[in-house]
Amino acid sequence: KGFPWIANYMEKIFRDEQRIYYLHWLMHYYRQALAGKPGRGLALFIAGPVGVGKTFLSRQIHEKLFGGSMDASSYLTRADQFNTNLVSSPMWTIDDAVAQTDAKTREGYSQMIKMMTANEGVVMRGMHREGFRAPWFGRLTVTMNDDPDSLKMLPMTDISIKDKIVVICAMDTGFKHGDWATDALIDSELP
Repeated sequence: KGFPWIANYMEKIFRDEQRIYYLHWLMHYYRQALAGKPGRGLALFIAGPVGVGKTFLSRQIHEKLFGGSMDASSYLTRADQFNTNLVSSPMWTIDDAVAQTDAKTREGYSQMIKMMTANEGVVMRGMHREGFRAPWFGRLTVTMNDDPDSLKMLPMTDISIKDKIVVICAMDTGFKHGDWATDALIDSELP
């Protein structure tokens, strides 16, 4: 009630149990943010076919619902150690990236995800500045296609990270070009 387009989209992109897990993840973070008492939470990984609306969810719904997002792919894959721009963002995203296949890089990526979900802050580094720990209680959303190369963006699960992530399968929404909501419609349906 009050958000018919988003409700229809949620029913199509996530089926049954997947939708329940997603809505619980969303509710947990939203309630913390609304109460002004942010806390740690799970990183969200969404895998599915091309063109079903995974990026739309991340950019049009999460970004607007939580007040912004930043691409964290370079930082979390350790391609860039500077992250001062990320700390001010409540939502970090990785969208359709392809993971490096070597074990060391993949293990480092997995450790970064574990660190950012397990700790109540991140070490903040700027250029020509010494790092310091800054509080951060945001969330990470990683969207990826369901082909074997894209699925390598899932972290390694042999490093005690399973309790820090939620992996959800997106389904084909069946939406065509003209079926997607406009910015104005999404804005009118979000709280």
